[in-house]
Amino acid sequence: MVRVHEHPLLEKVEALQFPLGDYAVFGSGPLLVHGLVENINDVDLVAREASWTRARTLDPVLVTPKGDPILRLGDGEIEDFAGWLGMEVGAIIDGVAIVGDLPFAQLEDVRAFNRALGRPNDLGHVLLFEEHLRGRTSGQRLQNQ
Repeated sequence: MVRVHEHPLLEKVEALQFPLGDYAVFGSGPLLVHGLVENINDVDLVAREASWTRARTLDPVLVTPKGDPILRLGDGEIEDFAGWLGMEVGAIIDGVAIVGDLPFAQLEDVRAFNRALGRPNDLGHVLLFEEHLRGRTSGQRLQNQ
C-alpha cells in the first residue's frame, strides 16, 4: 500500500485543502492506495458544493464530451469533476475511506465506473478489483499508462 505523503500528485491534492466530506479521490487514486497499481499519472476528483466552488477559483470550467463539468487544475495532472457519467457523486463522496487525510472512493464505486466505461485499461482494472475484493490478489501490479 502506498502512503499518501509519498506520492507527489496526492500531495498536490492535499495542498488544495478542499473540505473533507465534500470531495473524493476517484479514478486510479484508490487503486494506488490499495496497492493495485504501482503509480498514477493523474488524479481524478469528484466534488460537490464547497470543494467545487473553491476549485472554480483556480481554473476555468470546461465540459467533458459526456456533458460533465470539469476543471483541469494546475498543469492538468488533477482533474476535478462536478459530475461522473451519471453516477451519484454525493453517494460516492459519502462513502469514502480516509487514507492519510485524503478521502478515497470505495473500490466498488471505481469498479462500477470502470466496468461502465469498458475501455481496455478500465477492464484490466476491473479484473484487479475483482481479484482484490475476493481476497486472492496475485501480487502482480499494473502500471498505469
